[in-house]
Amino acid sequence: MAGLLREFAWRARGRGADDLVRRYTDLVAETALRASEVSAEEAQAWREQVAQALAGEWPAERP
Repeated sequence: MAGLLREFAWRARGRGADDLVRRYTDLVAETALRASEVSAEEAQAWREQVAQALAGEWPAERP
């Protein structure tokens, strides 16, 4: 789901959906932290990757 949000952020950046994409990314990260074995670092990386995509930089690396 985080990857789909990153892809959407990349394609929709600058079209008024930035805040919405960030909120959904936060919800996905928080849910994953509670309901799976996702680490806090990985969840934060998702947030950072979406922010990079919204800024027009495709995030190529994962932690």
